[in-house]
Amino acid sequence: MSSDSAGPASSAGNPAPIGAVRRVVAGGGRGIVRFGMFWWDFLVADTPELTVGGLVVLGLALVLGSRHRMAGMVVVPLVVLVVLALSLARAARASRRGRRG
Repeated sequence: MSSDSAGPASSAGNPAPIGAVRRVVAGGGRGIVRFGMFWWDFLVADTPELTVGGLVVLGLALVLGSRHRMAGMVVVPLVVLVVLALSLARAARASRRGRRG
């Protein structure tokens, strides 16, 4: 079997990732914008404090894990609890406002 006959047959049944890249580029960048909007909505959505809190926790874990391992084992879980408590308080306030109005 030659490589010429296998190429089109395999790409017709299973589109290559290159085809997806070509579609994004041919779309004038709309695909890139939509991809970015998806990740923004997925990561930030309506709870930006969780995104920021998650980045803070990851940063603390990185810094404390490399230098002060025992402190990191105490501080990082406490920061996670604080971030979750703040997010829960924000959601409770929003829920109370929604019921009133």
